[in-house]
Amino acid sequence: MIREVLEETGLTIRDVSLFGIYSGEKGLAQYENGDKVFSVQLIFHTTHFTGVLQPSDEGRELSFRHKNDIPQEVNPHQSPFIEDWAAGIKTPVIK
Repeated sequence: MIREVLEETGLTIRDVSLFGIYSGEKGLAQYENGDKVFSVQLIFHTTHFTGVLQPSDEGRELSFRHKNDIPQEVNPHQSPFIEDWAAGIKTPVIK
């Protein structure tokens, strides 16, 4: 996870904690080739990082947001944990 964050954002993170585990109906995705999958998302939280946000092939637009400044349209596979974070839900969350 630490390596993935570095590769996809340019940030080096530390002091990471489990925020939640998400799956179920909202985790259903269908790929362009027609394959359907249920994802299991392990979401982590940190406020300790170094570096500067840098777009990559997997993240063309990156930004830090305050919980009161979340865009109206968010990827539906990411909205459950973003909404839980913004609402201050007690962690770890298991859904």
